[in-house]
Amino acid sequence: MPPVDFSFSSSSQAVRRYLVGIGLIINLIVLSIFLSFYLRTDALLNQVLLNSARSFFDEIVVTRQWLAEHQGIFVPMKPGDQVNPYLQKVPGLKTTIRDKDGQNYMLKNPALITREISQIADRQGAFRFKITSLTPLNPDNRADDFEQKALEAFQQKTVSEQHGFENADNGPVFRYMSPLITEEACLRCHGHQGYTVGDVRGGISVSVPAGPIMKAMQVNRMYIVLSVLGVILVIALFIFFIARHFIQNLKKAETKLVELATTDSLTGLLNRREGFRR
Repeated sequence: MPPVDFSFSSSSQAVRRYLVGIGLIINLIVLSIFLSFYLRTDALLNQVLLNSARSFFDEIVVTRQWLAEHQGIFVPMKPGDQVNPYLQKVPGLKTTIRDKDGQNYMLKNPALITREISQIADRQGAFRFKITSLTPLNPDNRADDFEQKALEAFQQKTVSEQHGFENADNGPVFRYMSPLITEEACLRCHGHQGYTVGDVRGGISVSVPAGPIMKAMQVNRMYIVLSVLGVILVIALFIFFIARHFIQNLKKAETKLVELATTDSLTGLLNRREGFRR
């Protein structure tokens, strides 16, 4: 009598569904871990640039504070040098002096000195900063769109700093701006503008080149994505081989159970129950 034909598809499908479910759960866990790394990378990028910009801003403020407390500095005049015309408009401010040897010196105020420092830093590709206000003495210090919005927010005292990314001619830059608060030493040059101690008289805008850091972070993101794909592929292949081996062993075991349940172990013939069923 021919052997009994039993179908094991339901058991195999149940095993496949079980293993596929486990695989999906594991892959979701792995994906969530790598996604958190990916998002954390962007957060670290912003934080690094923000901390750098804040450090530059603090250094500029300390430098300006020292210069303001000493009422600016006088530097030797070279041929072709001209006194800052905007300083000459400040009432009672001496802009030139001469020593006993006949050497002329001209006054450089904190705004002019920090602008010259900014030009040096910009040429070296380190960073760039600018002192500006809504009512600048020097038209060259007029605020751009980013600075204008930040200054208006500072005047309303709704925020204490502004920052974000912008595209420049030489690549992406991270921009940061914080207000300048009027102090007693500032009134010598700005008192005639109506400022009092504690007023927001302007702000310092810092621009940090972000191209190299962003390129490095893009490479890091690519490695993260490739790592995710690689791990998911390894897990999928591992589960596939386990499922294949497990289902093969399951089929062998079920075949053996059917054989034991339907045949006589001594003669190998169908047993009484299977005979009646047939």
